[in-house]
Amino acid sequence: MKRIALALFSVLAIAAAGCSNEGSDQLGGSDPAQDPNNRETARNPENTGTGPDHMNDPSGDPTNANGDNTPQKVENDNKVGGADVASRLHACGKISYIGLGNYLRAHGVANGAAMTAYNQGAQSLGIANYSARAAEAPFPSAAAFAKQFDILTLAATDIIANLKTSTACPGVDILSADAKSFNKDGISCLIGVPATDGHVSIANSAIAENPTDGAKIAIAALLLQATSCQ
Repeated sequence: MKRIALALFSVLAIAAAGCSNEGSDQLGGSDPAQDPNNRETARNPENTGTGPDHMNDPSGDPTNANGDNTPQKVENDNKVGGADVASRLHACGKISYIGLGNYLRAHGVANGAAMTAYNQGAQSLGIANYSARAAEAPFPSAAAFAKQFDILTLAATDIIANLKTSTACPGVDILSADAKSFNKDGISCLIGVPATDGHVSIANSAIAENPTDGAKIAIAALLLQATSCQ
């Protein structure tokens, strides 16, 4: 179980590898000549807005707006499916605390260990702190991802037992009658889009490798896909 869980986290690590703090996050910069909000710069006909701090990349590639096409970035992007997938991953925020709870309840997670962990993990999940006038965190921290995966792993047991009677997908089972393989419709219910044969194959391989806990780990991974950008 631990080996599968570590493998899942390594996939998340690869997806996150493309994220970097390199480059400028400044809106305008300290040089007035490079500041797009500077009126004199705006009136200058020689200013084409194609500098490194502008979005008008002369190559016409919106994924290369900052001119970062180093081999390492290209390699990192390719690991997660290319530049378009990397852009989607990096732009996506976390699921809200309330949204995560609603998702779990709709898919058959009752008042068991998973909901207890959810209720007790509010701070780790980045819930708003109204007394401190702090809004809910828009992006997940490492602690939030770890807590979310813990909750989803616990939720797998409830989903195996209760998905068929859930409000999200009544009548749909996640596993076959002998619990040795996944149902494609059940996977589709969890991830919110039609499941592919690849989804089923990977999920079934988890059961083959670990008959005791493989299904739970695979379900947790599917839930993480459904409730994050991964």
